[in-house]
Amino acid sequence: MKTAIAAWNNRVAPVFDSAKTFIVVDCVETQIVHEQTISLPPSGGGSAADFFINAGVRRIVCGAISGESEDLLLRNGIEIYPFVAGFIEEVVDAIRKETLESRRFSMPGCACPRRRCRRGGSERCNN
Repeated sequence: MKTAIAAWNNRVAPVFDSAKTFIVVDCVETQIVHEQTISLPPSGGGSAADFFINAGVRRIVCGAISGESEDLLLRNGIEIYPFVAGFIEEVVDAIRKETLESRRFSMPGCACPRRRCRRGGSERCNN
C-alpha cells in the first residue's frame, strides 16, 4: 500500500496542512518495495490532499490535520493516521511491521494511539 508520511527534519511533521516534504513508501506484505522523498508543488498547483489523491496514495501518516483536508482525503478513500509523532525511519519500520497504532507513536498530549481519532466525530478514543 502506498503511504505518504508528512516529514520535517527527519521526523513526522507536526501539521499535515503546512508540510511541504513527504516520504512516500510502497509496502507489499511486510516489505518496503519503494521509498522516495517528494516535495509538493507550489500552492498554486492545488492542495496537498489533491496531490495525493492523484498520485495513488492510499494512506497518510501525519501529525495534526485540518478538518477540511481530513474530510477531502476520507471522501476519496484515503486512510488517515493522524496525531503520529516520531522519527521517519521508525515510522517506516512500524508501517512495515503493521505496528503504527502503538502508543509509542502518539503525539505528545494525545492519548489516542488509534488512527482517525476525530475531534467531535463519531470515532472517539476510549484508551
